[in-house]
Amino acid sequence: EKYVATAIESILAQSFIDFELLLIDDGSTDGSVGIMRSYTTDPRVRLVCNEHNLGIPKTRNKGIELARGEYIAMLDSDDWAYPRRLEKQVAFLDRHSDFAVVGAWATEMDEKGRSLRRVKILPVLPGELQSRLLFRCSLCNSSIMARKAILQDYGYREQSAVCEDFDLFVRLARKYKLGNLPKILLCRRVHAGGITREKAQLVKEKNLEIVSAQLAELGVEFTPADLERHFLLLRMDRLKSTPDRQYLEWANGW
Repeated sequence: EKYVATAIESILAQSFIDFELLLIDDGSTDGSVGIMRSYTTDPRVRLVCNEHNLGIPKTRNKGIELARGEYIAMLDSDDWAYPRRLEKQVAFLDRHSDFAVVGAWATEMDEKGRSLRRVKILPVLPGELQSRLLFRCSLCNSSIMARKAILQDYGYREQSAVCEDFDLFVRLARKYKLGNLPKILLCRRVHAGGITREKAQLVKEKNLEIVSAQLAELGVEFTPADLERHFLLLRMDRLKSTPDRQYLEWANGW
């Protein structure tokens, strides 16, 4: 309830105005529903309340089925969209019929909405993005716009408690082009309600599962030790890890 009004208002303030704003409450126990209901006087806003908590993948799939537009843009309830986000992404998908999904770069803010002066820069071109998917998720799910018909065909895997977006993008990239606009169109909120240490371990395990399936599909032979080192390759800065000579020799061969 602390953040959802900001998220909603960032969409209602978009320069592109021909949209439906579908709000789905997934069994919240605070004042979120009341806040969301206060925006339903705008005819573009539609509120749907799950009878009980379904979890993120099922709720996203429900939204995909309920949505009436040609394109679907995602936004998490604690994030904020820059005013020209929808305009820029609609224009891109209109011009590039061979793309299924387009994301964007993002800034970050703290729980009080103060800028953290960081920019999440993601790969732009489909080839670069697909290569990066061999290591980690290369689109910010809260920034994406996608073709509804394609999302309905694929959907998020509902058995996944974490990384359901990473899994979806890997599956989509086998057949379709995915990209990111080299523009800052989203502000992500970083706060204490984010990933816990316990969930971080689940994220790592699921990440390794998705990566190992891709490596196997490419015919790459690997050991559990290779997977651990592979996971570290693009995360050294965040995990404050300094490679030793043995790691460098492995990385060169890998």
